[in-house]
Amino acid sequence: MATEDILQSQNIVYQLKLPPPEGPAVVSPTHPNQSAWYSDNNAVLRFTNETSGVESFSYVLNKDPITVPDNIGEGNRQLVSYSNLSDGIHYFHIKALRDGIWSGVTHFAVKIDTSMPADFPIEILPSKRTTSAQPIIQFTTTDAHSGLDHYEIKLEPISTEAIASHPNDINFFVETTSPSIPASLALGSYDVFVRAYDRANNYREVTERIVVTTSIFKFIGDHGIVIKDLFIVPWLLVWFVGILLLLVLIFLAYKVLNWRQIVHAIEKEKKLPEEVKRKLEELKNYRKKYGFKVLVLLFALLSTTLFGGTLHAENPELSPPIISTVSKDISNKDIFYVGGIADITNDAVVIYLQNLLTGETISENVVPNTRGDWFYRHTVFLSPGDYLLWTQGKHGEQLSPPSPQNKMTVKRTAIEFGSNRLSYETIYLFMVVILLLGITGLVIFILFHLYHGRKKHQGFKEEIKKVEESIRIGFAVLQRDIADELIVLHRAKSVETFSDQEREKEAQLLRDLDDISKRIGREVEYIEKIEREEQQP
Repeated sequence: MATEDILQSQNIVYQLKLPPPEGPAVVSPTHPNQSAWYSDNNAVLRFTNETSGVESFSYVLNKDPITVPDNIGEGNRQLVSYSNLSDGIHYFHIKALRDGIWSGVTHFAVKIDTSMPADFPIEILPSKRTTSAQPIIQFTTTDAHSGLDHYEIKLEPISTEAIASHPNDINFFVETTSPSIPASLALGSYDVFVRAYDRANNYREVTERIVVTTSIFKFIGDHGIVIKDLFIVPWLLVWFVGILLLLVLIFLAYKVLNWRQIVHAIEKEKKLPEEVKRKLEELKNYRKKYGFKVLVLLFALLSTTLFGGTLHAENPELSPPIISTVSKDISNKDIFYVGGIADITNDAVVIYLQNLLTGETISENVVPNTRGDWFYRHTVFLSPGDYLLWTQGKHGEQLSPPSPQNKMTVKRTAIEFGSNRLSYETIYLFMVVILLLGITGLVIFILFHLYHGRKKHQGFKEEIKKVEESIRIGFAVLQRDIADELIVLHRAKSVETFSDQEREKEAQLLRDLDDISKRIGREVEYIEKIEREEQQP
């Protein structure tokens, strides 16, 4: 049965130590150090024997560290070359034939790694758009063959405010580790370049953009509203939803205002609902039959309610420089830059930039450093449009062939007013603020009128409740009067001595009494319903 210890696995690196040479001495002008890794996959090997009389050599190149060549001679030439070797460790095995006897074997290691380290992301903490002047830059990667050696980093300012804080500063790569924390950065945009080098000096370069901004601009980008670096809500969607919400709120504001005006007019006119009017009319009709006592009480109550208040390429002679770094996603509010590697024999690198719309071509010279690294930053903003970029190496009066052309596009993200520029970010911010102010104003307007309209409506409902209570009392008094009249009628005569007219009157009184009793019950239910509505939020 397997256990966790058995299932665990770890990487192990073995260091193979070759036996001492027993045959010819081997040297390599292309791969001289057997312990080092090289990015050149073409190997040249020289071998000699200190004693004379060598008749032939037998050799072989493979990936087995202790192979013994066969006894078939390859001739007595003392140099051999191999081309396009695969990545990994190759072993050259050789022995010499002298006086019919084969010597011991010499083993020589050739380590080749032409592959770059694996691609990797740059993580910016707390976010790519941040208010922190010292964001944390994290990165990590691996290398399949020679292994990672070190990282190098460079921060290149590309916005005017960032460049203003580094007016004469051309930043080259410096060795670093992850995480890396830069010196305090001024407000503006920066491109972060990280190179991961392996032991064969191959490197992988990745780029990420940091925008150091104020709190108000943290979520406002050229392309939309940035949500925690996870996704961007496009401006088209923002405006569509914002305007739609604005229209809905305008409609609601109109309906609420109209409702409040209706409530105010009803309350001002003391206009009773049709149902209440009908009940009052019925009560009046009953009182025509049974007197004015109820009406006096009813109108006394009404008077106190209704009226009581309101509510890269190579050349064998002179190689063209390689462009390895160029500003990406550039706009007419960003500074253009380009960099790369040149042959150390080049005295200068000539950079050409052609505007495809106007045909205008500008050229600039830059001197590479001792390692061949070169970098150029333009001094002014480029106009929006498409451009072609290429370079040439220069040594004295000699020019290298042109490098491959790179096509780049400069987007328009700023409006120019003479020498001044207004970025789209600022314009979008103003528009968002205006939209939010409009939405906020409408919400306040709706809430204000809802509150006051509801307050006035609740007051009017309270008045209606009092009117309904007055009607109920009126019917109760009327019920009592009818009952009294029936008692008086029965006291005057016995039922057997009633005339037909008196019997009809008795029946009418009983019907009216029954009807009024039912109405009093309904009025009680109606009043209870109003009270329940008032208790609801």
